[in-house]
Amino acid sequence: MNIAIFVLILMVLAHLLADYPLQGWLAQAKARKYWENSPNKNRFDYIPALICHGVMWAILVGLPPIMATLLWGVGTPHLIGLLYLFIPVNAFSHCSVDHCKATYGSINLWQDQLLHLTQILIWWGSWIGICRVA
Repeated sequence: MNIAIFVLILMVLAHLLADYPLQGWLAQAKARKYWENSPNKNRFDYIPALICHGVMWAILVGLPPIMATLLWGVGTPHLIGLLYLFIPVNAFSHCSVDHCKATYGSINLWQDQLLHLTQILIWWGSWIGICRVA
């Protein structure tokens, strides 16, 4: 199997783990309505939960291409620093998508997942281009 395809599979697996079982309580806490119905009534407490989930997701999804380049010698490692920039960008993007779904209901689960998979494909393609993965 081509190493680039293997990394893509690992990125999708990381997405599935981070967006479902590892999310746990954050799945409810990242929605504004969860906090509006709580006894504390702080409607902005969803923001740290949303950020925490987005950062966790971005780091886990970003590990396969970064580790493939650093540990397995895939591609050009001196350009790997550019991939680190994808972590905050993808964390913000992930938070934005989840916020639209969890708080506003403006997108459904299918759209949410398609957007996240699109993020992964862009990240993966960028890794191939930036690190010159053959």
